[in-house]
Formats: sequence, C-alpha cells, structure tokens
Amino acid sequence: MGFNVEFNWILKIKDEEQLKGIREGEKRTFFKDHHRIYPIGINIMLCDKDCNCLGYIKVLKITTQERMEIEARIEKLFEEETKQVISDTLRDMYG
Repeated sequence: MGFNVEFNWILKIKDEEQLKGIREGEKRTFFKDHHRIYPIGINIMLCDKDCNCLGYIKVLKITTQERMEIEARIEKLFEEETKQVISDTLRDMYG
C-alpha cells in the first residue's frame, strides 16, 4: 500500500489567467489540481502550459485542501532571449 509522490522543481501553470500581469517582486498564489511536492524557500522555474519558462519563483507556502494553493514570490522574469534558451533546454530535458 502507499501512494505516489511527485517532487517538482518546475511549477507549470496551465491556466493562463493565473499568469496574467505577473511582476518581479510580487507575491502570487497559484492553484494546481492534484498534490505535488515543491521545495520551499528555494528558487524553482515558472512555466506556462507550453513549457515556456517565464522566470523563477520562490515558493513560500503550500496549502493542500481540495486543490493545492502555492504562495510564491516572483523572483525573476526572463527577457525574451533568455526565456527562449531556457525553455528549449527544458523541452530537451523533459520532452
């Protein structure tokens, strides 16, 4: 008996509404279905539904009820050239 645990270093947000108007330095709460584990207090990548890497965030708090609430601070948003290089690398790594 037991259950599967998924540990993630990339927060992929499929709902584009959650990503609208993000700004460096702001705190934002993201919502995910299903339960995962993200490191708290360490920068992780923030990606959209197409695996475009937007920048990195620091997860501050995770609450799990019916769905996950991930409170994070937007640490860095990438410029277009950097975004493209990192996004291509992530696609190569994870398909």
